[in-house]
Amino acid sequence: MFDRMRQSTRPRSVRVRMTAAATLVVAVAMALASIGLVFAVRHQLLGRIDRQSAANVRAIQGQLANGVPPGGVALPGPAVTGFAAVQNGSGEVVRSSGSIANGEKVLINGTTPPPGVSGGATLDASGVPFAVKYTTVATPDGAFTVIVGSPLDGVRRSVSALEGTLAVGLPFLVALVGVLAWMVTGRALRPVEAMRTEVEAISGGTLHRRVPDPGSGDEVSRLARTMNAMLDRLEGASTRQRQFVSDASHELRSPVAAIRAQLEVALAEPDADWPSVARRALGEEARLETLVADLLLLASADEQRELHGAVDVDVAGLAREEAARPRRLPVSVDAPIDAGDGHVIGRPEQLTRVIANLLDNACRHGQTRVNLSVARDNGDVRLLIDDDGSGIPPEDRDRVFERFTRLDPSRVGSQQGSAGLGLALVRAVVERHRGTVQVDEAPNGGARLQVTLPAAPTE
Repeated sequence: MFDRMRQSTRPRSVRVRMTAAATLVVAVAMALASIGLVFAVRHQLLGRIDRQSAANVRAIQGQLANGVPPGGVALPGPAVTGFAAVQNGSGEVVRSSGSIANGEKVLINGTTPPPGVSGGATLDASGVPFAVKYTTVATPDGAFTVIVGSPLDGVRRSVSALEGTLAVGLPFLVALVGVLAWMVTGRALRPVEAMRTEVEAISGGTLHRRVPDPGSGDEVSRLARTMNAMLDRLEGASTRQRQFVSDASHELRSPVAAIRAQLEVALAEPDADWPSVARRALGEEARLETLVADLLLLASADEQRELHGAVDVDVAGLAREEAARPRRLPVSVDAPIDAGDGHVIGRPEQLTRVIANLLDNACRHGQTRVNLSVARDNGDVRLLIDDDGSGIPPEDRDRVFERFTRLDPSRVGSQQGSAGLGLALVRAVVERHRGTVQVDEAPNGGARLQVTLPAAPTE
């Protein structure tokens, strides 16, 4: 338990990195949002003050334009501690109200506003900032300047209060996000840690174990299903490997034991027929050599998926040559294809071995004859080998391609001397040539083995 806690708190831990990344992103986002909020609030408050001041200026301007004497205009009431003033062209205050003393000049940037100018400014009066709006109005009595100021200390207090709230709340929210990210990440990674622990405990002798699937349907659940599928394949491969080693050792032991027994019996007999003993020993040696060659070819097919040394091969020609070899049953060939249509890219010696194994298998199980046909099917070359034997049951049609597989005695009565590698070799070689092989039922009730290979490109 403590080991898991130490692992989850390491700097390179996914949990630590995800928590740090989430916290950092949220902190940056909230900091930027806070800055933007402060600017927005300040802008909104200042805009409201400017609009109110401009409205007051227009109200006073309207009175002067309508002929109201400057000393008798109605000035707006001060907003908190604001002010309003009407000054003549000499800068003397004709009328004022609010936070400025009667007769006190209002200076904009250290001077009275010049005649004929309108605008706004910010000034300090008695240490208090004001937002000022002013404009010049021409009247029959001369030009007068209308000035309205609104205090900004309220804006400053509101913005300062907002900044203080954000300064206290932002670290708290970031810390809360970090804690939540740590908890959520730990919960999300808990199934991953359970899978890692289970995988760590799996060894060559416990391949039957599987990682727990949280069943959530998310990426972690799909990872668990993928890992379990991988373990299924590894367990199957390990089982097949152990079975292969067991069967291979048994098959190799049989001819060796037969040769040894024949030689021991011959040595025990003074008048032994040594030429006959040699012929029997050579027969067993040939069986042993064939078995070893098959095992080497299978091993080569397993290790080398790339097809090296491939050339253009006439499958129809190979089929005719193999069908002409003497076998237990006659083989008829049907290859009504044009020249070049039955060509594929491959290794001729391996494709010859495929056809020979299929014909040997068909002759071993057939009753009277075997039919072989080669045809072009769109972009493929298809071989069909039919026998008139008892056929292969549907439940065994995949199993016959497994190594050292022998079916029930009713089918294998004539399988003496067979190690059960022929069809396994066929599938391995065909798949290396990017083809397929399958078992069906022949039209006459026997077995049909169909091989499909990609046809060679035509110029």
